[in-house]
Amino acid sequence: MNKFTTLSFALLFAAGTALAQSNDASIDQVGDDHDAMISQTGSLNDAHVLQTADAGREGSDVGTADVTQDGSENSVNLRQRNFFGNNVANITQVGSGNSVQGTSAGSAFLQNHGLNIIDVMMEGDDNTLYSLRGEAQKNTNTLLLDILGDGNTVGLLQEHGYADISLTGSFNDVVLDQKANNNANRQTAYVDVTGSDNLVDVSQRGQAGTADITQNGDDNTAFVRQNGVGNSVLIEQGVYGGATASIADFTQIGDGNYFETKQVRSVDNRVTGTQLGDDNYYRASVRGEDNSVSMDVAGDENRGSWAISSLGWPHQPTGNSLTLDVTGSNNYSTGSIAGDNNTVTVAQDGLGNRLGTSWYTSDGVSIAGDANSVSIGQFSDYNTASVSVAGNSNTATITQN
Repeated sequence: MNKFTTLSFALLFAAGTALAQSNDASIDQVGDDHDAMISQTGSLNDAHVLQTADAGREGSDVGTADVTQDGSENSVNLRQRNFFGNNVANITQVGSGNSVQGTSAGSAFLQNHGLNIIDVMMEGDDNTLYSLRGEAQKNTNTLLLDILGDGNTVGLLQEHGYADISLTGSFNDVVLDQKANNNANRQTAYVDVTGSDNLVDVSQRGQAGTADITQNGDDNTAFVRQNGVGNSVLIEQGVYGGATASIADFTQIGDGNYFETKQVRSVDNRVTGTQLGDDNYYRASVRGEDNSVSMDVAGDENRGSWAISSLGWPHQPTGNSLTLDVTGSNNYSTGSIAGDNNTVTVAQDGLGNRLGTSWYTSDGVSIAGDANSVSIGQFSDYNTASVSVAGNSNTATITQN
């Protein structure tokens, strides 16, 4: 048991140096049931925490680290390596230019084996939490991260990971790589961004991955890549405050995947996506002006729906475009337009594809507004398409070969 002696050392060290500059606190614990606490105030402080199991890998192997830093250009070096227990790290940094990293400057922080949790709060600008090496968080991991500020960088690799990230500010970058292991496949990422010029990049490898990304602000970018079975993506732009000139791009490779995008109070946003596999489902909703949605779907028995609609009287969506390219058989799509000067292009290449009368169902392409354009191409046999128009100067073209 290292708990009481280490705590006494950590607290004594912290109290004696709390108001000084350029302090260095190091704690190295080997054995079971570790507990470390470090508190630093000032600038250029370093906190080093190394917690490892005993040589025989026996015991409860529980490691807990609590680190608080108030100032600028402070760093936390973290390595927790247990084999049968749980690691927990709670880190709070207030100031600018702070970092959470590995056991030496520039290396990756590490939590591996056990049920790992890292809970980080960063308030300030130009802070870094970056750990994309192979064992950053290994075996049933949780990342809880809150950042308030600008110009912050986040990068993390998780095996069987759960991540909940909240960013408020501008020019922040988040890169999250989640992969399956032999014991579990589920990956979950929740990312909530409020501000402008932020980047979110999520990669999930394995089954049952979930990515839920919310962006409010301007010039934000979201990339999501999923490779596996039964994955889902929800990307929302502007739902809780508006969005302008934002980009959402997704790729799903595998069967039984789901994608949904919502653009609300949105102007000049772009969604592009690819689904490769069978029995996938997509849904796109656009409410605003000059937005575009472009999707490529390849496989059989895929289905989806889309809508370009208003926010309510008297607003009407204007100048939006939707492009859908489907390759495969027995695919279903349906959608509606309520507004003016919108463009819809649908191409279906395969047998028995339908535009309308399921899934679920507007029916086909339904238009209410003026000067809208719909172009439908179906190539091969046993395809059906339905278009209904109410308004003036609308154009609908159906080509079946």
